[in-house]
Amino acid sequence: MAITTNIRDVVEDAADLFTSADKITGRSCSHAQLVEILEVESQVVAGTNYRLKLRLQAKEGPGCRNTVEKICENIVVFKPLPNTCFGGNCLELSERNNIRCNTLNPLPPLAGGFSPVAITTKIRGVVNDAADLFGLENKITGDFCSHSQLLEILNVESQVVAGTNYKLKLRIQAKEGPGCRNEVEKICENIVVYKPLSNNCFGGSCLELIRQDEIRCDSLTPPPPPGPAPGGFSRLENIPQNVVILAQRATQELFHLENRISGSCGSKPQLVEVLEAASQVVAGTNYRLKLRMKIKEGQGCFTEVEKICDNITLNLPIPCFGGDCLGLIREDEIFCN
Repeated sequence: MAITTNIRDVVEDAADLFTSADKITGRSCSHAQLVEILEVESQVVAGTNYRLKLRLQAKEGPGCRNTVEKICENIVVFKPLPNTCFGGNCLELSERNNIRCNTLNPLPPLAGGFSPVAITTKIRGVVNDAADLFGLENKITGDFCSHSQLLEILNVESQVVAGTNYKLKLRIQAKEGPGCRNEVEKICENIVVYKPLSNNCFGGSCLELIRQDEIRCDSLTPPPPPGPAPGGFSRLENIPQNVVILAQRATQELFHLENRISGSCGSKPQLVEVLEAASQVVAGTNYRLKLRMKIKEGQGCFTEVEKICDNITLNLPIPCFGGDCLGLIREDEIFCN
């Protein structure tokens, strides 16, 4: 039968049962790690029996230090009907005496070393739960920003300690540059997440990021092209909507107070078009604008004319404590035609 997501969930939920079957683990050790689901058959009873053929990783030898891979078949997992299951997954391992396993490779690793594991739903859950820890580690985020977003799990190895260490290789999105505005993708490896035994975890995931000095990250995204001199204005090629809104606000609230724009009448101008815009990061942001506006002039201020006004600089500070903090600065640089 097809190995669907539901089937994978059943097998992964049953994986803890395999450690109690000495036909899988051997008589001296109790380690079994699911590597791959090879075949599945189902049988409808008062519930469902699943007959499995799996590739598993087990431990053998002195101190259970030697990692081996096995192909195990005739593993039968019984899942009862939902109305007869009260709490937990209620899975049972049956027909244990019929299980047959063949060892594929001895491959003894170094004592206490890491061993590759399949990226199962449970492994994904551990990595996703640990993702918040990555934003606290400057080997991942860089020295000045604290953004990290998990994009892809590339490789996972596990190490059995008093709990489990997971060594991860991940594709991560981070932020760099002035104001942490530049998005970059990184491949980060040697990220080690420790998960304690369940009886030593009291609330939450209890995950810890350890061995941070071993983490290595390589940036995939090329750095942004050279911009203006530090502290200068950067031209906004596609004028964003928030800049248009700032220009509209300033037209209504500020420009009638500046006679270089409003002229002798001092009436509120009308914004027609934002022609050009540039931004400058300060303690907040400066916006330098070139605008087309309609102004009232002449006797009685009844004559409407259009002007092109350049070098209009608006300041939007950070922080802003109450009220409207938008301000007009460098008024002596404004000129209108």
